Amino acid sequence: MIKPDVTKEDLKLFASSFKGKDQKQFLLSKLEQVLDAWCKKADRDIFIMPPENIDDHINYLIDEIQISVREYAKLIHSGKKQDEQFVKLFPQIMKEVGLN
Repeated sequence: MIKPDVTKEDLKLFASSFKGKDQKQFLLSKLEQVLDAWCKKADRDIFIMPPENIDDHINYLIDEIQISVREYAKLIHSGKKQDEQFVKLFPQIMKEVGLN
């Protein structure tokens, strides 16, 4: 399980450890699944047009995941969603969302 305090930069560093096309394709597949799950939680209907370069594609998905997580936090902050576990795991995101 990923620790809640993992930053976007940590994820990009982790992604850079995947070498070779097969490993990167595997990572892309998993990131797309994660993005899909967060988009559903955040009621975010998106159509992605990722870059053709695989490394840029990975970074693009990580950025989109971060956007979806923040959108979900906004829904919680506004009272439209309830998720006490998220609030406990991601207090910094909740604080940032509350300030915006």
